[in-house]
Amino acid sequence: MPDRPEACGPLGGLTPSDPNKQAPGGQLVPYDQVFGDYRDAAFEALRGGNIPVNLQNLVRDYFSALEP
Repeated sequence: MPDRPEACGPLGGLTPSDPNKQAPGGQLVPYDQVFGDYRDAAFEALRGGNIPVNLQNLVRDYFSALEP
């Protein structure tokens, strides 16, 4: 694991965006209103076998830690 994660660059060639910046024509939605949708999608992927077995506990722990 790198000592300086920022040196790794953006994930997948994407550039980070300002979380407070509103997309044109979009809306800002409170975290607690969207979290469940993302958690449910991740857990569905777990059930569907779309997440490698060695990463499944990591995904569960991640979403448990983010629970609003």
